[in-house]
Amino acid sequence: MPQTALQVIKWGLAQSPSCECGQRQTMNHIVDTRPLTKFEGGLNLLHEADDDAVIWLESTATAALAK
Repeated sequence: MPQTALQVIKWGLAQSPSCECGQRQTMNHIVDTRPLTKFEGGLNLLHEADDDAVIWLESTATAALAK
């Protein structure tokens, strides 16, 4: 699974903690606030790993890996 820019910068593998949209890329940003990847229900519902969460994870990971 791809890591957030904030994590990758801590490992010295990126120059900026910014998302493509210009905001600081954290898991909260990806799941709760970024319009292109926002998961309705947020992190709490995502942690329940119901069918909607699994579908969101698969589609988000597929899109990220396609870049």
